[in-house]
Amino acid sequence: SRTARRAPTVMAWSVVGRRSAHRMLAGGVTVLGSAAVAATWHPMDSTAARCDKPSRRVYLWGSRRSLPGAPRGEDTALPTRCQFLEQHPLPWQTIRFGPGYGVAVDTAGALFFWGTAEEEEEAPMPIRHERGARARQESLAAPPADAPTGPMMTKMARMKGDADHKPTDDEELTEDYVQPVQNPAAKAAPTAVIAAGEDKAALPVTGHVLTGEDILKAMMKRQMGAEPVAVKPVEPTRLFGKDSFVSVGCTEEYLYAARKDGAVYRCEVKELLNGKEDYQIVKGLPKPTMLSGERTSQISAGRRHVAFLTSSGRLFCMGANECGQCGKMPEQGLRVREEVQPESLEEPNLVKFNPGEGAATVKVVDAQCGDSHTVVLDRNGRTWTFGDDRAIQLALGDTRTGGADVRKPMGTYTHKNQPVGQPLAGPVQQRNKVVYTFYDRHIQPEPMLTMPPSVFNQTSFPLPHMIAAGAKQSYFVHREGEDKNTSVIFACGENWFGQCGRSRHLQHQPLLQVRTPKETRVEKLVCGTGHCMALLDTGKIFTWGANWKGQVGTGKRAHTAPPVILEIEDEPETAKVTALFASDEASALILDGP
Repeated sequence: SRTARRAPTVMAWSVVGRRSAHRMLAGGVTVLGSAAVAATWHPMDSTAARCDKPSRRVYLWGSRRSLPGAPRGEDTALPTRCQFLEQHPLPWQTIRFGPGYGVAVDTAGALFFWGTAEEEEEAPMPIRHERGARARQESLAAPPADAPTGPMMTKMARMKGDADHKPTDDEELTEDYVQPVQNPAAKAAPTAVIAAGEDKAALPVTGHVLTGEDILKAMMKRQMGAEPVAVKPVEPTRLFGKDSFVSVGCTEEYLYAARKDGAVYRCEVKELLNGKEDYQIVKGLPKPTMLSGERTSQISAGRRHVAFLTSSGRLFCMGANECGQCGKMPEQGLRVREEVQPESLEEPNLVKFNPGEGAATVKVVDAQCGDSHTVVLDRNGRTWTFGDDRAIQLALGDTRTGGADVRKPMGTYTHKNQPVGQPLAGPVQQRNKVVYTFYDRHIQPEPMLTMPPSVFNQTSFPLPHMIAAGAKQSYFVHREGEDKNTSVIFACGENWFGQCGRSRHLQHQPLLQVRTPKETRVEKLVCGTGHCMALLDTGKIFTWGANWKGQVGTGKRAHTAPPVILEIEDEPETAKVTALFASDEASALILDGP
């Protein structure tokens, strides 16, 4: 482990108005090499602000905790221009978001990091949507599951120092009571009715004013043990001096970054947010030698595990592995347990493919990680999946059913010819790739070839050429035919918020087609935790899925299915989409042209 202190920087961030309907996130470049450069951006003095249409425009939206320069307490539900990313002299090759932080890598390999250590508030927070001159306030987050949802009677205990008030038997103080907090700046008669302010409710008790905000803090302090700690956001800062990077991955706890020379850094996010550039070199990955130039070329990160793709087509995984998402049998086995304990691989595991399914010819060209599963595409167009299959996200068929009830009065048994979690001979296999018995965990620790989409009155679809993965869902892009240049998207897995792009009628959806326009070609497909975006050859971007943080970009927080067109005001149809990114609960878009 190596430690390097970042030089102190002076930053100024603000939300500035524009003549268009969009806001702009302001910021500055902070560290270049080993020297600190202080920069305060003034929109009216900057090139991007003086020009209505700069040549490169960067839009961000989604969770405020993952965006650079977003105002505290607000999520960005519409595509919003980011001044820091626009003012950077070089184009961006990748932008990634994690829970409460984000990173960006430019074409020279410089890595920039930003974020906030602020805890999520349990209370509803306001969110501002702007479209033209119209702005409105809405609730940001749903109340906790145990929060009261209707009228309730509050019993007030006697406050300290209030000698005139004598509590009755019904007002006896217990652990379930919230001690009222006196606001010394205001007084009122005991029977007076106090008008509530913009975000506070006033309660008159013995002549003192009690604010709803104070009571809420007291309730949260009693329930959680302490009030949420808000830390000042970390402005975009270049990490690791002059090191050049080719790929990055963001998990809950770690940031992974692959250098051009093949070395991979693992950095703890908490340390980065506290201003420490602590990192470890990930051991066990191939490094270039005189005989081989193999190195890590791509990183894909899920919630708690990460996949490394090498230049020779090999795949390594590390991190959480309780569901076999790293391609290795979990220590807890395949049988159902009362409680599955977390497991983790501290060193990369080389994923081995089933020898009976053409492993000798498998060279991986793409790998995508979900929360607890992994999707792989090889150079022959075959797709492999492994890990958690409880939401039927592995595209092995509707594995929720099809297994016989193997319980018996004298114990349990499985089919004598069927290893646990393996294909079952007979008519059931025509529907499902695998069948789980009653006591099997719905997981696949070894890579399995996915099932092709079902077809009706037409020829089978060609093999997929593009993949993506969300938290508990998988996506596959197929051409519509061997002689056609159009494509379709198929999705399977969790669909509670419309992640699979059809409707919200099924909580878990088998492999079915996403409802994008017909006779179009998918140019780019990106996914966050619960939302997805597809760029078509027509230049239109279709977006759908979970939208609690505004990550779909519609200006609302309603979950979206089927897909809708992403609209960006004041942008002409001639604007060209040069990059599209989505991860965690945020999204990014780069436009070029007038």
